[in-house]
Amino acid sequence: MTFDQYSKCSYLCLYCFATYQKAIGVAKKDYLSGNIFSVNINKVKSIFIGTSKSQFREYIKLKKVMQWGGMADPFDENERKFGVGLKLLKFFREIDYPICFSTKSTWWLNDLRYTELFKNNKKWNCKFSIITNNEEHVKKVEVKVPSSKDRQIGRAHV
Repeated sequence: MTFDQYSKCSYLCLYCFATYQKAIGVAKKDYLSGNIFSVNINKVKSIFIGTSKSQFREYIKLKKVMQWGGMADPFDENERKFGVGLKLLKFFREIDYPICFSTKSTWWLNDLRYTELFKNNKKWNCKFSIITNNEEHVKKVEVKVPSSKDRQIGRAHV
């Protein structure tokens, strides 16, 4: 079960399968236009508290780990700008839901609104994606992403 709070990732890494997958089909026009949509926070909450039906209801009932960051980075620049994820993090912390985050971002590690939610939370973990330690290569394919060095430092703080 994967989750993304935004329809688009701001990092636009050259190798990302999600960029190409989202740029085809029904949502192609919105994706290519640059429009960004977020999930409906109340709808997400209703799915997790069981008042709304979902294809994932059995997973949720059993508290199976949710992968946050399947097609977009959960802590990208969209999150920094809009903060939809922060509202959902507070909710998921309240219901003690297990989550695995996949990110390349580091800004949120210096934002107490986010880090306090991770503090002493044994059901949340982060995976920091790093393709290479060669910063010249990183800048060519992950143009809008923090350096691999910053991500390695960030990984040590979570």
